[in-house]
Amino acid sequence: MNIQHRVKSAVKPLLFDDVASPQRVKAGPGRGVVALLNRRHDLQREFGLYEMELSRAYSKHVRPGVCAFDVGAADGLTSLIYARLGATVIAFEPEPTAVTSFVRNLELNPSLAARITLVQDYYRPDNYPEPEFVKIDVDGAERDVLRLIPGHPRCVIVETHSEYLESECNDLLLARGYTVDIIRNARWRRFYPEYRPIGFNRWLIALA
Repeated sequence: MNIQHRVKSAVKPLLFDDVASPQRVKAGPGRGVVALLNRRHDLQREFGLYEMELSRAYSKHVRPGVCAFDVGAADGLTSLIYARLGATVIAFEPEPTAVTSFVRNLELNPSLAARITLVQDYYRPDNYPEPEFVKIDVDGAERDVLRLIPGHPRCVIVETHSEYLESECNDLLLARGYTVDIIRNARWRRFYPEYRPIGFNRWLIALA
């Protein structure tokens, strides 16, 4: 993957400017969503390939009328995908630069923005309705967030960033009565992987 990343890093500057501009997602459950994307870094997101292994779970569990929590929402593209699938979304993202991008992406999708609430302060579950679907991507704090999730969502997806945290999250979910599995990378990732600076990235999916 490192060799491929170096090759792409050398070629992409010849093809694309290093700037984010509005691009329409071409495929997947987010097809048609418009987001600020930098083609040097975000081609997989533009073509619906980034974290595509989660698409089946999104399409199955994020439906009209569902309340979805997006904890660690980054620039909001995933929240917009959930809204496109019909969910009411509560998105938690405290990082200022990410929030700025999130707000701009909401402005690019006014019909979807009406179904999204962006929360910029600390996560306080008592202020919001109980979710039916939860996605957690918080770069190391996943265990702590998981302990705060209210109610008993039908589906919880957690990105874990170490074997220890994966084990801890797995045990917490099992103790709450969930069936837990690992979402495996697609086989084609061997040829076109996602570049991730954190060494350990794996998704758990928990079903009630």
